[in-house]
Amino acid sequence: MNHLLRQIAAYQWLSLDEFVTLSHNRLVLELSVLSATSFAMLGLHQPFFPIWLATRGLSAEQIGLILSVPIFLRAFVGPWITGLADRYIAPRHLLAVVGGLAGCGWLVMPFSPDFPVLLGVVTLTVTMMLAPIPLGDVITLDALRDNPVLVYGRLRVWGSIAFMLVTLLAGLMVSWLDVAVVPAVMAVFCFGTTAVALWMRTGMFIPARHLKPVAAEADGPDGSVAPVPKRLYLFLLGTGLVGSSNAVLNGFGPVLWVQQGILSWQIGVLTAFSVVVEIVVFWRLGGSRDVGKAYRYLMIGGAAAIVRWLLMGLAPDVIGIGILQTLHALSFALFHLGALAMVAALAPVARRAHVQGLFSAASALMFALVTVLAGPLVQAWGIKAYFGMIPFAVAGLLLIMLSHHKR
Repeated sequence: MNHLLRQIAAYQWLSLDEFVTLSHNRLVLELSVLSATSFAMLGLHQPFFPIWLATRGLSAEQIGLILSVPIFLRAFVGPWITGLADRYIAPRHLLAVVGGLAGCGWLVMPFSPDFPVLLGVVTLTVTMMLAPIPLGDVITLDALRDNPVLVYGRLRVWGSIAFMLVTLLAGLMVSWLDVAVVPAVMAVFCFGTTAVALWMRTGMFIPARHLKPVAAEADGPDGSVAPVPKRLYLFLLGTGLVGSSNAVLNGFGPVLWVQQGILSWQIGVLTAFSVVVEIVVFWRLGGSRDVGKAYRYLMIGGAAAIVRWLLMGLAPDVIGIGILQTLHALSFALFHLGALAMVAALAPVARRAHVQGLFSAASALMFALVTVLAGPLVQAWGIKAYFGMIPFAVAGLLLIMLSHHKR
């Protein structure tokens, strides 16, 4: 361990004493700001980017294509991008690069002359823009391994807070200025990610180069990097299926609520309330390094998702929906904490960034596929479309159970 510390310290141009005495508060601040920066931009992108696309005169089909193509590309390219942080470039430096590329993409976007060019620019830009989230988790989880007193949830919670605040402020900004400012503000967020990455001291070393001498368990029997365990693929598919069961709520929930006669301000309150309970869980439970506890988190969260969609399909009134929104604390927040802990436990040491990218990509791909299916389901079943999400949650739970017991 002392040898490893000397390597890391030398890589950061610090003496061993300076590295060891690096302020705990500084580390917490860095990881909290990283989480907030990674998620803040989504608070503007998710609600207002489709509106900006509509102002370009695009059809509904073209907007749908622009929104969905980056998700599918991210599923295949994302793990490769984050995997660069395992062997070739330090996570902090890769974070700075993708943030800068995304910022440049947002600046170019308004000048795209036609739909094919706009589709290409948006696809590349959004793929880069979403990379900081898994990279941030890689940096944070590595810090957690070396600092047992840190708690993941109390670092990740700032991402949820930033998302909620930006969503609220973005509405005021767009109404005061114009939706045309969205690309410019998104560019500021992305360049902000680059600035934060350059300011940080964590995430400075490359696992394959700096962990290999002291972490033989990271290598295969022939000296190569250990492969990703097969049961981890089952696990990623399972978590992706449970997460994808949110497709009706996330994609069509407000539309269905309007059809039920729920007012706009009530929809805003219901949405914000789900983020509040998510924040509470992240802050109070934080996360676990114990695989058994993480597995229980997954089982409880998955079961809560099944109950949530069953009861939502019964068309509750606004008070009933408000009560069911508390289940978001279990079906998303608790489930996410358990999933990250299991990924960290199962991933080979020198493949952490690659596996984190796989986790993010599997979630995005499954969610995109189920969202495509959810549209016709909502059209045919209305509020009962929530019932159609239950099989995905059940199948996901079964795969997680299988992966947990498979050796």
